[in-house]
Amino acid sequence: MVVNPIAMKWDAKGRLWVINSPMYPHILPGQERTDFISVLEDTDNDGKADKSTIFYDKLYVPTGFDLGDGGVYVANQPDLLFLKDTDGDLKADTERVLLSGFGTEDNHHAISAFTWGPGAGCIFNPEFSCIPRLKLLMDCYDSTMEVSFSCDHAS
Repeated sequence: MVVNPIAMKWDAKGRLWVINSPMYPHILPGQERTDFISVLEDTDNDGKADKSTIFYDKLYVPTGFDLGDGGVYVANQPDLLFLKDTDGDLKADTERVLLSGFGTEDNHHAISAFTWGPGAGCIFNPEFSCIPRLKLLMDCYDSTMEVSFSCDHAS
């Protein structure tokens, strides 16, 4: 059900969403993308997951995600994706690249640490060695996206 978990989140229905990365820590030459997001459910209420659904299976060493706006924001280097299930089968039907161009040199320095801020924006933290603290704020998916950067450089 779970392979090399990178991040996990509970949804309002008590399901556990997991980024699985069989490819971790990197993809090998000629290797197909095999990383995926799975959703674990306890359908008989015994406290143990007994159902696993693969929500999306075309990820490349994903490093973080969060649930929101009826879908999933996921770091899939070099992109930030928004995935959405539109027909209720718990599988992503739409994929939208929100931002692109994040580094792929080292997945340990990739966008991660997703959380929802007090202003209803999704905040995550890329860990670039040349920019110690860079945060990106995205407004809700259905509205105009505003992107702002705040960088603190060590002097």
